[in-house]
Amino acid sequence: MKILAYKVVQSGGVGLKGGVRGNRSGSPMVESTLSRCDTDDINSLLRWLIFSHSSCFASVLAVTWSLSEFFNIIEAKLPPFVCESLSRHPHRAKLNNCKLFYIPDKVFSVNLNGSEISMYDLSQYFPGESEPSTLDELQARADVLQEVVTELGVADPATLSSPVALFKGHPLLAESSGIPTVFDASEPDLGAYEVAMRCTPREWVSNYQIGCWIDED
Repeated sequence: MKILAYKVVQSGGVGLKGGVRGNRSGSPMVESTLSRCDTDDINSLLRWLIFSHSSCFASVLAVTWSLSEFFNIIEAKLPPFVCESLSRHPHRAKLNNCKLFYIPDKVFSVNLNGSEISMYDLSQYFPGESEPSTLDELQARADVLQEVVTELGVADPATLSSPVALFKGHPLLAESSGIPTVFDASEPDLGAYEVAMRCTPREWVSNYQIGCWIDED
């Protein structure tokens, strides 16, 4: 499994090696390490996303620095009824023969007759870093991620939607009952969970600190 980087390059923006490239269509250009697509036709763009890597890799996990910004380019070309369907649970839609799925900041996938590509947000794995200016630099970040997860024993991850999801179902967790949730907490601890949940609008997917409180009395 190859982690492959995709980048949106504005008209006249920086390309693969830092050189200036124009955009024949006059709209933002979507580009990968293997090929480029600068069409405004949404059907051609979706097909390109699925098959752009097929000449070199049988399957890939696609990443872009900011999934929301990347999807905004695609969303601008989608019919309103498709955008509306993607914005509501279960966040799925169909356009001609393509099946679409989008969870903001997590995953965007396109499936055409069984051929599929899923794209993920790379910036979540490099917190605090700015977006690489060229596609080569972006691919270098993707290569670092692939090297690290391989060293951690996940040579063939099924998803990159989050660092936690990356390990779900992996043999590294086989001996445990899975990643604990609030439902695994004992009743005396539920009060603390309720207070903590008021401080965050989303599900906890990061472990910020490990520690304990010791009552010296």
